[in-house]
Amino acid sequence: MLNKGLSIPQSLKSIIDDIFSWSSEKPVFPWIIMGSGLGMGVPLVISGLLGMIEIGCIASIGTLTISNLSEDSPLRKQLPILVLYMIFDAMAFCYGSISGDNSSTAGLYLVLLTMFIALIGGINRSFARCSSVILIFLIIGSSFNSISPVSTVGITGAFVIGEIWIIILVSSIYCLLKRTEEVTSLPLVSEINSQIKKPSLQHQYRYWKKSLHTIKGWLYTLRITLCMIFAELSVLFLNLPRSYWIPLVVVLVVHRNLSTTFSRISMRALGTCVGVVIAGIMMFWSIPSGVFIIIITVLALLRPYLKSRNYLLYTSLMTILIISLLEFNEPYIRGIIFDRLINTIIGLFIALIMGYALWQLPFIQKKINMN
Repeated sequence: MLNKGLSIPQSLKSIIDDIFSWSSEKPVFPWIIMGSGLGMGVPLVISGLLGMIEIGCIASIGTLTISNLSEDSPLRKQLPILVLYMIFDAMAFCYGSISGDNSSTAGLYLVLLTMFIALIGGINRSFARCSSVILIFLIIGSSFNSISPVSTVGITGAFVIGEIWIIILVSSIYCLLKRTEEVTSLPLVSEINSQIKKPSLQHQYRYWKKSLHTIKGWLYTLRITLCMIFAELSVLFLNLPRSYWIPLVVVLVVHRNLSTTFSRISMRALGTCVGVVIAGIMMFWSIPSGVFIIIITVLALLRPYLKSRNYLLYTSLMTILIISLLEFNEPYIRGIIFDRLINTIIGLFIALIMGYALWQLPFIQKKINMN
């Protein structure tokens, strides 16, 4: 996984440099920042006032569907496909909440679904981004593991409300800010990119179908499926508390691009561990609802900004958000931070070995390059 031509000391120096790096090349649009913060904050405020903050947390998780949004294309052109992705995300979340136990059957279904979703995601970049989000929501949904149809409908309903809310909110903010002189100049990059002629979906489908005759066309599908097999085996045999975190870490860390730098992978791993520890400390303190809402809103505001500025901080922040929203109001259990770290380490080990290192072996690389 080390970059060719780089020694171990050079690779470590590269990691340290990236940790303290601060990129300002990519613009961060105000409508995305405002939408992200208000998108999570408002459902929490309303549900908190009604005494149902757990429902607000689920709705806030639904707002993460905005991750399907591309900054390289005008929002108005993305709305139809965003609605379609929103439906897929809700279906994945619902299925996860129904089948999310630690049985071998549920694990087998998750592996098969992962394989299918990952394969379809190879058609184009938009599908790839959507497939990753679907897998994340599928596993997050499994953490609720509702065996009651009524509970499943209620949980999924709250999730869908969050999805609809964030789409309406972001669209409204975009339209309002676009009229101001300050913001109309910002989306120029996306407007220019949208004018670049891109291959049609039919052409991309034909190219994807042709690529399936080679190992490279199946590479990510094989990597993520192999990782999920080992993740589900770990869940089944180790039977650790909150073991859904193992496959979730795998999905978050294993990138579609095998040539991802060792520095990037290391920042994902380190950021996840840091986020787990911070989220565990927050749970230990039993933060009041009002303070919790403020913290989540601020973190949500920072999320799109840090995504473009520092990957380590972004990964840590996302980990804190996910854990906090999933487990707020749950009683603190002694050793929960240790359990979460163990699950994280297992997931990272599987991802780094089965998702990256194994495929860097010379004879496997030779097989891949032969195609």
